[in-house]
Amino acid sequence: MAEQELRDQVAAVIGGSEGIGETVAHSLAAAGARVAIISRNADKADKVLASIRADGGEACWFQGDFMVSDDMLRVADEIRKVLGNCSILVAGGGPGHPRPKPFLDTPLADYESFFLSRCIGRLFSVRAFAPQMIALGRGKMVLLTTDAGRVPTKSEVLNGAAAAALVFATRALAHELTHLGIRVNAVSTTLTTETPSFDRFRRKMESNWPDAIARVFAKIQSKTPLGSLNTPDDVAKAVLFFAGQDSDRISGAVLSVNGGLSTP
Repeated sequence: MAEQELRDQVAAVIGGSEGIGETVAHSLAAAGARVAIISRNADKADKVLASIRADGGEACWFQGDFMVSDDMLRVADEIRKVLGNCSILVAGGGPGHPRPKPFLDTPLADYESFFLSRCIGRLFSVRAFAPQMIALGRGKMVLLTTDAGRVPTKSEVLNGAAAAALVFATRALAHELTHLGIRVNAVSTTLTTETPSFDRFRRKMESNWPDAIARVFAKIQSKTPLGSLNTPDDVAKAVLFFAGQDSDRISGAVLSVNGGLSTP
């Protein structure tokens, strides 16, 4: 991407206060975008805003929960009033709960929560920001998901099913929105260092915690074909590609950033 290619564009990053979302927010700001970070935690967001601004970028924080449709509609309108119509949406973030478990060990009460947090919440944001992109006549939407939705993964039946639904929605949304000037693509990932989820797994692995998914990722960590696990920067580069002009002819694509662990 050319330097400052996204100058004067407004980019909304859901879950931009930590982990992958934080790095994505930094990358978009460095490319010239005015970044709107959407999250629930003000303290975490303040640190990210200070870092972006120290590097010469422009960013604001808006409080909202992507799993609440009214929150997304409200936040989208607030961003429009403060920064202007949004032309880039990165829909990521995650509540951390429920966490993947073997299917038979997952409480029935958690089933719907997997789909709300891994799929439906992201679709709330698509619905909230699409009118602004339609008004502009252009837009880039990047949905973040997991490779568990592309490749069957032990102990990730519900997580993977929700991600698979989002993968299909990416293609269907592209089919429906491309004629309006909106490109919709997805980036799917696997275990990524320097993220809250990785820190949780590392603590469990170091303490020999009897958690099935932790054991799976311990095995992944030792057998990554490309020699190391993903970093947030690896994922941010893919997101930046979909946000920029080089991807103008691409819509409905799902790009796996996984270090060669699988070939969906």
